[in-house]
Amino acid sequence: GFVGMVLSYGLSLNVSFVCSIQNQCNLANQIISVERVNQYMDIQSEATEVIEENRPLQDWPQDGYVELRDLKVIKYKYLHVHLTVLTNLSD
Repeated sequence: GFVGMVLSYGLSLNVSFVCSIQNQCNLANQIISVERVNQYMDIQSEATEVIEENRPLQDWPQDGYVELRDLKVIKYKYLHVHLTVLTNLSD
């Protein structure tokens, strides 16, 4: 009788203990979520897309060509073995 009652209450206490820890973890997660939202609200916004002081001149580019020096196009394969596909295009 007494041993059975102790086991019964012990198992019941174990379930209560697990539920209590689970509730505490859920509460901690919700508090952290609120803290993160507060942090996101305080983040400074990004710079504007166009900054007038950094714009290039109106007549830029003047020449209209692209110069490539020592260009190599490499095609990668498995196991880090690579093949050079194009070399010395500027010559």
